[in-house]
Amino acid sequence: MSQTHWIDDAWRDLRLGLRSLLRSPAFSGVAVLCLALGIGANAAIFSVINTILLRPLPYAEPDRLVRVYEKLGERGQGSVSVPNYEDWVAQGTGFEQLAAYQVGSRNLQEGDEPERIVAVE
Repeated sequence: MSQTHWIDDAWRDLRLGLRSLLRSPAFSGVAVLCLALGIGANAAIFSVINTILLRPLPYAEPDRLVRVYEKLGERGQGSVSVPNYEDWVAQGTGFEQLAAYQVGSRNLQEGDEPERIVAVE
């Protein structure tokens, strides 16, 4: 019996809310716009956080990954040169595996206008 009253009360509240929204369309529009912007912003922020922080790296033990630099002067650091990388691989310097990559920019042309993109090789 109390469940039927609850459903009836919810139905009456819903009808009253819809009538109130239809009486003031400007308020309804602003409310819908605010909800849409809020939901969109939350979805965008979640996708960024999920990509950067929450989703694990596609490696067996991502906590064991390191990035190696060469020291340049007192405080500087730079990329490892190709000869040094090859020496490290040949000497087996204490790493299970070594991999190298290079970041650069390239021109990508699709249609009439070329576009400058960042490429990792």
